[in-house]
Amino acid sequence: MQWTRDEGPAAWIIVWARAIDRSRSAKESQSTVPRAYLIQPAVAAPIIAIAVIIWFALTWSPWALIGIPFAVLGTICGQPNLNLADGCLALAAVASGLLITTLHRDIGFVIAASSLGGMLAGAAEKTIRAVPYDVDATTSSDEAKDYRPSDTTS
Repeated sequence: MQWTRDEGPAAWIIVWARAIDRSRSAKESQSTVPRAYLIQPAVAAPIIAIAVIIWFALTWSPWALIGIPFAVLGTICGQPNLNLADGCLALAAVASGLLITTLHRDIGFVIAASSLGGMLAGAAEKTIRAVPYDVDATTSSDEAKDYRPSDTTS
């Protein structure tokens, strides 16, 4: 039995629940083998972040220009998985910006916001531009030997 819009909001909830159930079963039937991805550097994120910061400098405060290097740093450090190891430098800039806020509110806010915004923008762009990477097809057997642990007991 197919539900239509005329039967009320409860019918739409049932339709959406069935659609979600179908998508989950489709995902579960796919292979669970982990894949490697080639993460390309962010190109548009730093440009957009710099444009936003310049707009804030023109409309809000000239102190916003201090955030340009921090936004670029954030776009370099932001990775699709948002882990702490790759984003450590940007997160340290956010923390320092929050500490600077106690001394100068505008500068600290700009540093923290531009670092965090750049990191999230860079992560989003790198997620969109990620390309599946087949390690076995691109490395020869000699190159693969360099990455395997050698037997040191002989």
